[in-house]
Amino acid sequence: MKPFIHRAAALLCLAVATAVCLSSVTAMSCQRKCGDIEVPFPFGIDGDQPGCAKPGFELSCGNNTESGVPILLRKVQPLSRSVEVLGISLPKGQLRMRMHMSSHCYNMTTRVMDCVDNGWMDLTGSPFTFSDSANKFTAFGCQVLAYLGAGEQRDIGSNLRIGCAASCGKDDSATIGGGRCSGIGCCQTAIPKGIKYYKAWFDDRFNTSSMYTWNRCAYAALVEESSFNFSMIYDSSSKFNSDTVSSQTPFVVDWVMGNI
Repeated sequence: MKPFIHRAAALLCLAVATAVCLSSVTAMSCQRKCGDIEVPFPFGIDGDQPGCAKPGFELSCGNNTESGVPILLRKVQPLSRSVEVLGISLPKGQLRMRMHMSSHCYNMTTRVMDCVDNGWMDLTGSPFTFSDSANKFTAFGCQVLAYLGAGEQRDIGSNLRIGCAASCGKDDSATIGGGRCSGIGCCQTAIPKGIKYYKAWFDDRFNTSSMYTWNRCAYAALVEESSFNFSMIYDSSSKFNSDTVSSQTPFVVDWVMGNI
């Protein structure tokens, strides 16, 4: 019996060693970088060989036609839209991304407020949630009341709403120049823990019809609090810098691997 046991043990050790070896070879051959962005496991590049990423953690490595540099885009469902990935943190279990803010601008031709609805995202069914510790719902403008909806209905009638209001005048540039988001031209509010969907929208009763010559638009989105500097988007003429606010603002999602 002993020789048989010894042979079985030897075969078992060989099988384990082979599996470890194959796993190491697979890991070494996975694409772990896209441009300057590190792509650690459980994340991986979509289309890479099996085992390089856990389901739900696949990213696409493409090219940004505007800047010509490689970027990472969420491609697989259920994210609902592609966004640029700025960085992945394994110790924090976080992913930094960026996208455009929603805007609410006075149309001088139609004389009504136009809303560009970029401030929404659906993470339902994914391993991601919007980080309540890193993000704040942020709105800015000289006459703005913005809402964040984060409920199962996924519309303005959501059972969870968070409001944020701000106002300012032509003479508030000195106060705003300090960079604080405290209600003068800018407001921020905390979000609940564990939300997977959000949508930003504006109250039409707050509009810029009386100030469009110097402040035509308001903006709102979920924003990474530590990277948001309000003074950088406000110039000395008391006007919002449209070039800055039209760029994509960073936000953070938390992720968990679950049972693997």
